[in-house]
Amino acid sequence: MILLWRGWGIAVFFAWLLWLVSLVGMVIAFGGHQPVSVTEAEGFDWLVGLSFAMTALSVLGIDRYRRNHPRHVVDPATERTCLVANVDDFMLLPLRVWVYLLLAAALGMGIAGILGYGPD
Repeated sequence: MILLWRGWGIAVFFAWLLWLVSLVGMVIAFGGHQPVSVTEAEGFDWLVGLSFAMTALSVLGIDRYRRNHPRHVVDPATERTCLVANVDDFMLLPLRVWVYLLLAAALGMGIAGILGYGPD
């Protein structure tokens, strides 16, 4: 798989990975690990959905920070300082689009957790 990013766009992937590993670690540390069952698989849907939601909040913060703090660039010909907007993309989509995609994924995983799946 090829990851394409520009600027701080790779933060989408690393933030999701950080939240997922942290939440799985908390479940193992505090919940006691049991053999895999259907109810545990449904709980994993909720866990992944929560990781997507937390990643969306993290990416929203990163996107707002980057949009509110443009770069100061000095033009060598005129020695004047210009403000240049930061460009942050992940997989060819801007970070502000990823916030909505991650929220949609969190909603989808939440619905999967509610509906459940597997043999009865």
